[in-house]
Amino acid sequence: MNKEGWFGALVGAFLLLSSSMAVAKVGVVSDTFTRLADTDNYSDNDLIANHTTAASVVPLKFVLKGHGAKIVGIRITKSTTGLTADDFTINFYGAVPVPTVGDNAALVTTTVPSGANKLATVITGVMVASSDGAYQHLIAGVAGTDVFDPIPVAGKTVWALLEANSTYNPGSAEVFTVYLYYEYD
Repeated sequence: MNKEGWFGALVGAFLLLSSSMAVAKVGVVSDTFTRLADTDNYSDNDLIANHTTAASVVPLKFVLKGHGAKIVGIRITKSTTGLTADDFTINFYGAVPVPTVGDNAALVTTTVPSGANKLATVITGVMVASSDGAYQHLIAGVAGTDVFDPIPVAGKTVWALLEANSTYNPGSAEVFTVYLYYEYD
């Protein structure tokens, strides 16, 4: 079974074991961005994004099905195989975040529209190399993965920004993809 298949099976098994008598539906969504074509190192807390100009940064966007969604699994992949300090933080928002900086600058402040909130911050842990890049899987509340609490989502859309957790040496024009596994009514 490939890396995607076993993770989907594991998330499915977890959901089956963790659900009560009520049957939850499970969905998966993803979004992708390509960072700049340079290899400038990132420092701890630097934004990893598609543009150096704050106003041009496009956050990841995930449109969920149903109502009462809860994120229970996350998978992050990147197109390069290098594993130098490749652990990241994913910041999730209930409205479109507007970063005050562009790519490779400290993500100190992010403004969001009035009434919007930061839903969660998830640290990915160190990625695993594969033949076509690197990946990391996270399942809510499951030991043996990088654990996070399930993330309740009030609306149908979630946005995210990615930041470096330490000095990160990127590949040129790296492609990042984040997958969200979620339960919904």
